Amino acid sequence: MLTKEEVIQILRRLHTELDTPLEMPEEIAALVYRSDSLSYGGTVTYSRHIDVEYDYSGCYGIHEDTPLFQFIGALCGLPQKAEEDVRLY
Repeated sequence: MLTKEEVIQILRRLHTELDTPLEMPEEIAALVYRSDSLSYGGTVTYSRHIDVEYDYSGCYGIHEDTPLFQFIGALCGLPQKAEEDVRLY
């Protein structure tokens, strides 16, 4: 689980990347790591992302090919694949 201080670091980076107003940790309902598998034509592809879920029902997805995902992954030691959602905060 992330600490409040780590969540503040993440929100600052998100604010810089998106050029949006800085969210406060109290506005975050959850940060959830998800590893989705998509199967088509006998091939399975995995899509890893972290969802920032807001109290006001909004959600923002941070995809694995972004520097912010890599930053969060380094903080938490995210697994390559997760069978279930992993709540980070």
